[in-house]
Amino acid sequence: MGSFVYWSQITPGEWYVFGYRSRIKQAILNIMKNAFEALLTQGSVVRVTVYASISQVVIVVEDNGPGLSPACLENLFVPFYTTKQEGTGLGLSTTQRIIADHGGEIFAENSPRLNGARFEIRLPLSVAART
Repeated sequence: MGSFVYWSQITPGEWYVFGYRSRIKQAILNIMKNAFEALLTQGSVVRVTVYASISQVVIVVEDNGPGLSPACLENLFVPFYTTKQEGTGLGLSTTQRIIADHGGEIFAENSPRLNGARFEIRLPLSVAART
C-alpha cells in the first residue's frame, strides 16, 4: 500500500447547516472513502476544500486517481451501479439522497486541477442563533 497525501483548504468562518449530523457525516465520509479507494489503483493525493458562498456551504473533494469514465459519470448516482468488485452500488445514490433531503446538491466531474475525480457538495446555509 502506497502513501497518500491529504490536503485541505478550509476558509475561516462559522457556517451552519440545518439537518441530521449523522446523515451529513455519512454522505461526506462516503465521498472521502471513494476518493481514497481510487488511489489504490493510481494517484496519491486527496484534496478537500470547504468554503461558503452567499447561501451555501460548499465542500469539494478531489483526487488524482484514475478519474471517472464517461459511462461512470452517466450512471454515477444510479442505484446498484458500481465499478467496484465488492461494491453494492448504493453508496453514491444514498449520498445523493442524503444531500437532497437536506436541500443540497451534489455534482461529479473529472478534476481539472488534479485529473482524477471531483465531487462538489452544496448545502444551504442556515441562520443559527448564537448562544
